[in-house]
Amino acid sequence: MSSILVIEDDEMLNAGICFNIQNNNWKALSTYCIKDAKEIIKQNKIDLILLDVNLPDGNGFEFAKTIKEQYNIPFIFLTAHNLDEEILEGFEIRSRRLYNKTL
Repeated sequence: MSSILVIEDDEMLNAGICFNIQNNNWKALSTYCIKDAKEIIKQNKIDLILLDVNLPDGNGFEFAKTIKEQYNIPFIFLTAHNLDEEILEGFEIRSRRLYNKTL
């Protein structure tokens, strides 16, 4: 069964997303902050992350860079903002290639 991690600090939105994930026969894992997300990722096989941009303990964009570099898990940003700068930053993070740092 595929696992989707929902990192969203709005409790009602988080619960609604998880409900829909589970109704489609996927496993939903839920957290409201980056600190707990790191532990969940270490302890579970995660197939996809739904990631809020504004979290109480950090920036979702910055955490996405960590996800991409350390775990290589695909992610989708969640945000209520529609600022062009944030949209472009999300696209940039997603499309950025990883380079071998030992070269």
